[in-house]
This record gives sequence, C-alpha cells and structure tokens, in this order.
Amino acid sequence: MLKILIVTTTPINLNGITNVIFNLIQNIDHKKMIFDLVTPKWLLDKSPEKIEIFRKVYEIPWRNKNPLAYIQQLKKNTKKK
Repeated sequence: MLKILIVTTTPINLNGITNVIFNLIQNIDHKKMIFDLVTPKWLLDKSPEKIEIFRKVYEIPWRNKNPLAYIQQLKKNTKKK
C-alpha cells in the first residue's frame, strides 16, 4: 500500500489548490493508497467534513506566525513512519 503525505499551507476551503487536492483524492482507489494531511491547526475547525478522507491529520503551527516551529513540526511529520 502506498502512503502519501499531503502538506497544505493554504486554507482548507473553496480555493483552487484545495479543490484540486480533494478532487484528486476522492477519485483514487483508497484500497491502494493511504493519505495523510499536514495542515495548520486553525484550519481544521473550518472544514471537518473535508478532512475525513485522510487516515491521519497532523497539526502544525501556522508558518507565518512561527516559521521555526513550522519547519520543526514539518520535519518531524515528514520522517518515514
């Protein structure tokens, strides 16, 4: 089974980037691929129904408020598990 980690720095809402990501994921066989999501914490409350398609959701600090913490958490979450 293939594991895919998606890192988004844009709000999970009706923007173009998010729509492309979700359209692609919804049309892929989830028996062959597992999707995880890395996203800033404050975005999760806005669209809980959209994140249900992910196996795991990793919350990281918003990159504009604390770039160092963002990089540290991103590095931690992208290590092979």
